Amino acid sequence: MRDLLLFRENIIDSQEFEELNKLRLPPVYKSFATVFKPYFGFTTCLDESDSIKKDFMTHIFCSLEKAKYQIDDDELSFEQFIDLEDLLKYDSQRYYLEKFGLMPISKHGHSGSLFVGMKKDNLDQIYYALDTHEFSFMADNIFELLSNFRLVTVNYDFETLDENKLYQNWREDFWRHKSS
Repeated sequence: MRDLLLFRENIIDSQEFEELNKLRLPPVYKSFATVFKPYFGFTTCLDESDSIKKDFMTHIFCSLEKAKYQIDDDELSFEQFIDLEDLLKYDSQRYYLEKFGLMPISKHGHSGSLFVGMKKDNLDQIYYALDTHEFSFMADNIFELLSNFRLVTVNYDFETLDENKLYQNWREDFWRHKSS
């Protein structure tokens, strides 16, 4: 989980969102959404072979069934979480909340989403649905779900990136890649 979640510069005050939408966010999800950024972003890496800083991006792919993951195994097509201010921006998001007591919390490369339970009997539980109303239980809360995510590194500027050769020097905000 190291380097997966990025802290926000400032914690978001969710009170205005809750008052505007006349709801209370589930406590565990609220602690996640107000403290962490909804996306995972690029990481800078210095390749020692040519001393040029390059970007690579860590995408998350989830599976509760596979111990080792390849990029083609991405059944969730997960892109990012929905930022707090955009959670109930569209009528389709409100529809799920009103009809099923579930709030969509993620964006995917298809029309599916992760949902957080908003009712007393499913509070904080995480569900997944493709583009149907068939919801699959995923985890008791957002942190349990994240603990089950498998990481795959997508290398944009590196033809090959051996993650075992990545290291950081004290007080550097980028990764280095050993050339040998």
